[in-house]
Amino acid sequence: MDAPDRKDARLTRGRRLPAALYPAVFDHKKSFPGKYMILCLGPASRLPHAQLGIATSRKTLNTAVARNRARRLMREAFRTQQTQLPPGARLILVARRRIAEDGALDNVSRDFRMLCDRAGLWVKNPKSSIFPIPKFPNP
Repeated sequence: MDAPDRKDARLTRGRRLPAALYPAVFDHKKSFPGKYMILCLGPASRLPHAQLGIATSRKTLNTAVARNRARRLMREAFRTQQTQLPPGARLILVARRRIAEDGALDNVSRDFRMLCDRAGLWVKNPKSSIFPIPKFPNP
């Protein structure tokens, strides 16, 4: 993988949803519950990329370790699949209790993809991919 591709795969500050926009997303009242998280969909922006917000609460995840692990898992699921999302999408992922109990990255990523598909956000064939599939010559 080339260096520019890795740089594009990062979750930079511009791809994070500012805290001031959280109420607008929650007031939009479009949410999709999943096994490990709830996807809240906000009004679209004019940005060339999707933005992510994450919410974890002490009520559902008691310890700071569990909350931080849930944040890392949800961030990584978004980061690895962000090219499949349409530009301008604004999402907030709310952690559920089950993510701390049996949340492995592959399960959380699968749940994230299913929620995006259910919300109508999943782009089947993106024009550019952060993780290109290498093409090997035929022997």
